[in-house]
Amino acid sequence: MTLAYLPSPGSSYLSLGPLMIHWYAIMIILGVAAAIAIAQRRWTARGGSADAVLDVAFVAVPFGILGGRLYHVITSWQLYFSAGKNPVEALYIWHGGLGVWGAVAGGAVGAWIAARRRGIDFAAFADAVAPAVAVGQAIGRIGCWFNQELYGRPTTLPWGLRIDPDRRYPGTPDAAAYQPTIFYEAAWDLGVAALVVWAQRRFRLDRGRAFALYVAGYTAGRGWIEMLRIDPANHILGLRLNVWTSMLLFAAAVIFLVLRRPGHAAADGKVAPLPALDEVAECDEAETAPTPAPAAASSEDAREQPGAAAPNTRQDLGVIPEVCMNKKTLIIGGVVVVGVLIFKPGWAAAALPLVFLAACPLMMFFMMRGMHGQNGASSEHGASCHGGGMSRESAGATPTEADLSKQISSLQDELRTLKTAQAKQDGKARQPLPSVDLTKINQDTASADG
Repeated sequence: MTLAYLPSPGSSYLSLGPLMIHWYAIMIILGVAAAIAIAQRRWTARGGSADAVLDVAFVAVPFGILGGRLYHVITSWQLYFSAGKNPVEALYIWHGGLGVWGAVAGGAVGAWIAARRRGIDFAAFADAVAPAVAVGQAIGRIGCWFNQELYGRPTTLPWGLRIDPDRRYPGTPDAAAYQPTIFYEAAWDLGVAALVVWAQRRFRLDRGRAFALYVAGYTAGRGWIEMLRIDPANHILGLRLNVWTSMLLFAAAVIFLVLRRPGHAAADGKVAPLPALDEVAECDEAETAPTPAPAAASSEDAREQPGAAAPNTRQDLGVIPEVCMNKKTLIIGGVVVVGVLIFKPGWAAAALPLVFLAACPLMMFFMMRGMHGQNGASSEHGASCHGGGMSRESAGATPTEADLSKQISSLQDELRTLKTAQAKQDGKARQPLPSVDLTKINQDTASADG
């Protein structure tokens, strides 16, 4: 018997005289506003413009709402287009029904269009707004609580959610309380936002890797939360459609994080300005100066250093086990999975959820180790110059040795050109003025007067 439970709101809308405002819409608006505010703060901290965030949001938000509604209607078409249903209700967005997958995908398309028109690096922008999107999702999900929807199976836990009988789904067992999957997901989203902020500072994630971590983190939680829900949904091989979507997107995000190499770019997506001449000269002199030979270190000391790479290891992929980077292993594993799905679908339906839940923390662990290895290996080649685009603080990521060599060569060429131009100007300025014969000028003036 449930001794305590979480209550549900008595009404799904707010009455203001003749106006009736649905709480679901209010929470969506609050989520969008919070996401924009956080995105502005993070983007301006990277040297971007707050107005740029508003311009991108002006396009991304309508695309996100449209994409979320389309995903919901397409994946739950029987709610609107089956016998006895009213297709016009597919437009009643205030009744709930925004698919997160479609909202994120639609918002990403809109953000890409707006970022391209403004000349903003989309990957850098996505990394900056990733935690903001997660916080916006958490706030927007609370709107489902006012609608009393998307709850889980019956439970006797003290934090079970009370659902009114007239709001229960057809075929829902009669129970005192149900799993509050709404709050599970909201809390998980806030945790994902905190994880992305911490990981981006700790591992200097860039080039879309922070956004990929957000996708991996969210899908890892959405998978197990989805398996608790009992609302009507389409099933494939015994699993809810959103569980399959979570697993596929989680795998794609992990692969992206493993294969994507760190880089550096300006926050606004444009080429950073050249440093001052004296700073370039210092870099030029530092490069030509002889470098003392490093002292020999033992293999154990090298392993203890954060930036050191053990012999016979893949520095570009950190300390991720070699089996995770072997293409043959991935191909063989893919063939086995496809074979099981084709010939033994019952096994897949029973085993995949367990494998997914077990693999999530393991893959997240390897991702963190891998990101640490990537940034640790590339930190050996950090430059001492602090000009535009060369320091780790201004670039937002650790540059590689090849990138530093190209930058130094380009800056040296620019320095030589400027020095040559300055020398020519100095030479012209130092030329003596032509001598003037004042006696001859006086004689000419006197003859002219005569």
